[in-house]
Amino acid sequence: MSFENMFKLSNDLILEVPEADFIKAFRESLNISQPEAAKLAGLNDRAIWNKYEKGERSPSKHTWTLFVLLAGKHPRFKLDNV
Repeated sequence: MSFENMFKLSNDLILEVPEADFIKAFRESLNISQPEAAKLAGLNDRAIWNKYEKGERSPSKHTWTLFVLLAGKHPRFKLDNV
């Protein structure tokens, strides 16, 4: 795969971070708790997820993308056997 193709793929993969209200609504639509969301996003401290939902802190683009991918809700990519 060429560098140009890898660069395009990475741009298609990485998602912009939404506002706090969307983060909370998205988690609730998955029917998971804040501790479950934190674990899925790879966070060691569940309080961080609470701060995301309150708008006190924002996840990185990479953390948000990982969460959405593992939740099976990425708009352009699907993971198999996760």
